[in-house]
Amino acid sequence: MAVAPDSYLAAILAGEAERVARTRVHMRNHTRFRSALVLGRLVAAGEVGEHDARTVLTDAAAAHTAVEGFTAEEAHRTVGNGFRYSGARTRRLRH
Repeated sequence: MAVAPDSYLAAILAGEAERVARTRVHMRNHTRFRSALVLGRLVAAGEVGEHDARTVLTDAAAAHTAVEGFTAEEAHRTVGNGFRYSGARTRRLRH
């Protein structure tokens, strides 16, 4: 049975949010950047809006704010970098 693209997209968003929220302190930047790459490819393909994808990641990263010097600005910058890097590497869920 095929999975509907919308439910697949929702699972991707939820999975990346959970990955970011649960990451260990010393892996925060790497994990946020990796998740931004995954979602950035979907943004570039028009599968999800940038605002929505950014909100998912920054909300998930909020659990780390003020823990060992982590700031919301750091999360925002890392997500932006991931989106810019993955902009030319689209990932389409629909044909």
